[in-house]
Amino acid sequence: MSEKPFNILIADTYTTKNGEEKTSWIRLGVAFPNKNGEGFTCQLPEGVALTGKFMILPRTDKTEDAA
Repeated sequence: MSEKPFNILIADTYTTKNGEEKTSWIRLGVAFPNKNGEGFTCQLPEGVALTGKFMILPRTDKTEDAA
């Protein structure tokens, strides 16, 4: 049985009109656990430049529906 894929996300920090700092998450791609249990195979859409930090998180029902 294969494991569920993970989302690859980056944080987008912004300031609201009230001066409050908030973060929204942008889904960039998907990561699949390797069969040997070590590491991931990641897929990003063509043309995505990735620099800085990113997170790999398990998908939730909400993100599975949106993907």
